[in-house]
Amino acid sequence: PELTLVPDALTIGFRPLADVLGREHSGLVLIESNTRTGLRHNESYASLVFQPGNRPQVTSLVGEHPASVFETFVVRGVLHAFHDTEHLALWILLLAGLVMIPAGMTWQARAAFRPTALRAAALLAVIPGSNLVAHLLARLGGLAVPVPVAEWAIVLGLVALAVMLLVPHLVRFVAVPLVVIGVAHGLGFATQMTPTGVDPGNVLVALLAFNLGFSAVFMIGGLAGFALLWPLRGWQAYTVVALRIAPMCLLLLYGIWVVERSTGWSWNTRATVAALTGWLS
Repeated sequence: PELTLVPDALTIGFRPLADVLGREHSGLVLIESNTRTGLRHNESYASLVFQPGNRPQVTSLVGEHPASVFETFVVRGVLHAFHDTEHLALWILLLAGLVMIPAGMTWQARAAFRPTALRAAALLAVIPGSNLVAHLLARLGGLAVPVPVAEWAIVLGLVALAVMLLVPHLVRFVAVPLVVIGVAHGLGFATQMTPTGVDPGNVLVALLAFNLGFSAVFMIGGLAGFALLWPLRGWQAYTVVALRIAPMCLLLLYGIWVVERSTGWSWNTRATVAALTGWLS
């Protein structure tokens, strides 16, 4: 319904179709536009969530409390960190070489834990830091790039990291692809990751909260991965598995991605597995 006079709050009761869709079904209340807060064209931010058995709920139309927006978007940022496989690939490609030091065309295990851990933290922070700056520019300054361009930049950055593991003396330039990935991530996906549907007075709060949630998971996960890899760096097969096989496998996967995006051809995993199984049998 459309209200000619916007009240301070709405009390809404809703009974989801639990008998048809099960107890897990939820109903969402979205405010499309609100002249009192400046909200317009909202199609993604839910003001209320109803599940079977919920009583009527109240939603404010004079603007949400910043603490509520902050909590919501911290959770969104945390979930986003687990959403894309690119984040896992980035952890693998960055951390695999951080516990080692280039020695010509090969690698040697690093000896000092503390300076290596500090270097790992600094390089990990490049991603959320450059992402936040780009995100602020995209959301508040109107600067953005098309999503396909951002995807290509991210993939090329990951490819560069994989090549650096295979050609160790290039690792001194590792910060360059990290900045490219972080900036492309922030600029290209601003509309998907930022607070669409939040009233304008809370946009900055939601934006910072989202990046806080994402940054916390990315940094904690990265440092945990570093701690796991540190005792493995002296393993005889570490160089082969982590610094040869892993980057070559990721290069193969992203090579397929490039071919798909360039030609329109699509990799059919099920058909490929079936063909291989039939050939092996």
